[in-house]
Amino acid sequence: MSIFSKPNKLSGGGATIIAKGTKVRGEMDLECTLHIDGIFEGIIHSKSMVTIGKSGVVNGEIYANKVIVNGEFSGMVDSEFIEILAEGKVTGKVVAKEFMIEKRGVFEGESRVKHIETNNIKQVKTVKKEKLEYLKESKSDIQSLKDELELNVKTK
Repeated sequence: MSIFSKPNKLSGGGATIIAKGTKVRGEMDLECTLHIDGIFEGIIHSKSMVTIGKSGVVNGEIYANKVIVNGEFSGMVDSEFIEILAEGKVTGKVVAKEFMIEKRGVFEGESRVKHIETNNIKQVKTVKKEKLEYLKESKSDIQSLKDELELNVKTK
């Protein structure tokens, strides 16, 4: 798989590459595509795609829109889409909307389908509750107005 073969619609056009023979430790916040052929240990936050090449080894956490593993990953991935290619190995926890493993790809660990976040559900419930209370108050106001109108009609 070549990262230069076709343009990536997810990235802003740039790419960060950790080359074979390079070791990096720490935390990365990226807007562009990240391709790892070396060794990375730490946390990656990417709004785009993270690719672990055949010689790439990553230990840590990846939070990205898309993750493709053709090397080795150990840790936790939180992504919209993850793909483990034929020579890829993932060990750990995966949370993703889509999870694809090619023939001969290896996954050892726990996976969970990414759904609507709990906070969003709580917000929806709160909005519905507030709307229901408003409707009940409105109904009571309308009933009071209706009663007042009937009183005025009867007295005239």
